[in-house]
Amino acid sequence: MKAQILKLDKEIAEIQLSISNHDKTIKDLRRLHEEVRFLNSKRSTLFALQEQQYAKLAEDVEGVETLATCINDHLTTDTNITRL
Repeated sequence: MKAQILKLDKEIAEIQLSISNHDKTIKDLRRLHEEVRFLNSKRSTLFALQEQQYAKLAEDVEGVETLATCINDHLTTDTNITRL
């Protein structure tokens, strides 16, 4: 009878250790899940900012091209006037 009690106590201790390990694993997984959610949110924010920067850069390039065309037209006009 005493041997059975000791055996059951050992099994209970093993089960408690297993539960403790599972609890730790669950906590680790929850922490990792939160970290993944945070990083996904950060990535989405950075992607949106990058899109805004690309749009601004495209506007700036278009403005520079327009300015270059105006300068070229002006220089061409000045050259034609000088030739007259």
